Amino acid sequence: MVSQRHSIVSRRQFALAALACALLPSAVAAQPVTRLTLRAADGTSHVFDDAALARLPWHDIVTHTAWTEGPQLFRGPRLADVLSPFAGPPIALAQRRLRLTALNDFVIEIPASDAWTFDPILAREANGVPMRVRDKGPLWLVYPRDSLPALQDPLMDERWIWQIRLIEVL
Repeated sequence: MVSQRHSIVSRRQFALAALACALLPSAVAAQPVTRLTLRAADGTSHVFDDAALARLPWHDIVTHTAWTEGPQLFRGPRLADVLSPFAGPPIALAQRRLRLTALNDFVIEIPASDAWTFDPILAREANGVPMRVRDKGPLWLVYPRDSLPALQDPLMDERWIWQIRLIEVL
């Protein structure tokens, strides 16, 4: 015969289990979420979470896009500011290309010189709201399309990649 004492959870065990479950979400939430990985030409990788992105200078771009209605306000660090400390100065990157990969593994390549020629940003916010995956976030490469006629070409629109997770210097 099995004793009932072993099959019944004590109030103390129940309370401890409940406390552990209550603390679990905050422990998980405390872990930084990787937003972007930069892989330099030398093979080293640099990881950016929200805090690392927030430490960079942020810039605003107000522009129309091929995917939205009316002018939009985008905020985030310049692509050049993400690249420079790890991938090298503009002169070292002038002839290189960047491979950008999205969360769904969509890939594009752009000239690395775009980072300094056009000053695109890695938009983390749109119209004052942090960008979510469903809104082309968390990072969207945004060019100041309205500021330069060269950027109003549909071929340049193909360089706008959203949900960026990886940038590789080739």
